[in-house]
This record gives sequence, structure tokens and C-alpha cells, in this order.
Amino acid sequence: MKDHINYFDDIASEWDSLFSDEERIEEVVSKMNISQVETVLDVGCGTGRLIPHLQRRLKNGGMVLGLDFSLQMLQNAKKKVFTRVMEFVNGCAEELPFKDTKFDRIICFAVFPHIIDKEKSVREFNRILRKNGILNIFHLKSREELNKFHKNLNRVVKRDVLPDENTMKKILENGGFREINIINKPFFNYTVCLKA
Repeated sequence: MKDHINYFDDIASEWDSLFSDEERIEEVVSKMNISQVETVLDVGCGTGRLIPHLQRRLKNGGMVLGLDFSLQMLQNAKKKVFTRVMEFVNGCAEELPFKDTKFDRIICFAVFPHIIDKEKSVREFNRILRKNGILNIFHLKSREELNKFHKNLNRVVKRDVLPDENTMKKILENGGFREINIINKPFFNYTVCLKA
């Protein structure tokens, strides 16, 4: 994991300039039906690119926490002005530093392939979600496009893959999730499921 942390620390300063898909992110988030009072955890929040899209949906009582294993990414996120952000937390998905049943929703945007122990992280997601809590995992590439993209980077992340649909369902089911829906098409991969 140390190599991954160093990799993302090194690219943190240029991270925001690498992407320009705000309209597509907004479109995906708008379909999540996030209520105004949800407590949301943005796992792998990076520099906070997803947070403005969440803020627009949260009102009094709703809040978002950002978690990332890269301190440099978090430092860049903290320089931005966000409302309804309780805090940014340094930590990894495999050992979430939160109490049981704390969140209504967990969102993993462009991060799941980079989680080393996916099975353990999904069990942790289940632990900190409330009853019927929602897990959203999404990427702005298909599984095939994403895995090819990472492989061609030829760096630390070249082996970071998004599992195939059957493997993904098994990981989620074994981690305590139900009603698993996976969509994989060009320029889009989306998974949503509920805590069992």
C-alpha cells in the first residue's frame, strides 16, 4: 500500500487538471437519489472532486466526510471551500476509522481498483453503514476501458483492476450486500447495492 500512497501523493498537485468530466459526474450523482439529510462517506475522496456534486443535494442535517490514504490529496482538498463537509480523514478502506452504523451512504468514485484488499474493504463498508445503507461504486470508463488504462500506465497502478461482474457480485454478497445492480457500458461502470 505504501507504493500506492506515494504514487497518489506524487500526482496530487496535478490531479484536478487531469480530468474535465464534471457534467458526467453530476449526471451520475443526480441519479443516486441522495436525500437532503444523508450522512455520506466519500471513500478515496482525493482532492474533493465529488464533494461539490454532493453538497448541492445535502441540506441541514446532511453532511459528507472525505477519506483518503494520500495525505497530499487531502491537503489539496482542505484548501478548497466546501460546505456540509464535517471533516477529511486520512485512512484506508480496509481499516475505516469510524464507528459502526455511522453512514447512510458510501460512495467510491474512481477508487475501487486501487483498494488492495477489496473483500476486507467491502466488509468494512458494511460495518459502518446503517441498516439499508447504500453503496455506490462508479467510474467514467467501462471495466474494460479502465483496466486497459491502468495497465498502460505501467506504474504502481498497472495491476489495479476492476473485477469482472461475477467476481464483483461475489465480493459484495460475501461482504453483506444485497440487491446488487451492476451496469457496464462504454465510458461508464456503476454498481449500487444495499446493506443486507
